[in-house]
Order: sequence, then structure tokens, then C-alpha cells
Amino acid sequence: LAVAHNTTFDPEDVLQALKPYGRRWQHRYLRLLSHSSLGAVSAYSALQVDLVGEFEPHLLHSFLSWLLISGEHADGEHGSDSGDEGSGKVHISLEAALATCRKYGVLDAEALIL
Repeated sequence: LAVAHNTTFDPEDVLQALKPYGRRWQHRYLRLLSHSSLGAVSAYSALQVDLVGEFEPHLLHSFLSWLLISGEHADGEHGSDSGDEGSGKVHISLEAALATCRKYGVLDAEALIL
């Protein structure tokens, strides 16, 4: 319901409501939301990278590839158009993504970033 009506149910409020039930529910919500509305989930890219690394490390390489193709990373290497905050473009920090890859031992995703 929260995914289908993401304009009514603010993603930040939903994530806070899911927090007591565990990170797996936050991961599931963000995953479903990303299939429904990229613009609604773009602000949570860093959290989503960490959640994918934790719960689906085998998909982290594909997820990071998709993020890098979908938008720009915060380190500024894919362009420097910084006025895109509300545009639905995905912004990730490559340093944070690299730290997540190392934290969960996802070597193929680490190689993608390097």
C-alpha cells in the first residue's frame, strides 16, 4: 500500500515506521519502491546500497551497475550537474559504496567501483 501510494505515504515516514521491525523490512520496501518510482527512492540510495550488501550481496554488483547507469555518483565523475537534487537522478558516494563492498566482502562489486 505504501509503495502504490508513495505520494501519500512519505518514504521517510515509512522507513521510520519499519525501523523497529528490522532492516530487512526497510530493504524490502525500498526494493519495491525502486521498481515503482525511481524518483521516490533516489534520496535513499546510500541506505539501499548498504541494505543490498547486507541482505543480497550476490546482487550488489548488478545494483551498483544499475545505479551508476541511472544517475551520477556524488564523487562527481559522471558529470557535474549538481542541480539535480529533486530530479530523480540517483546520487551515490563511491567511497561509501566501496566501504559497503568491503564490509560485506563483495569482491565483484568492489572491482566495479575500483
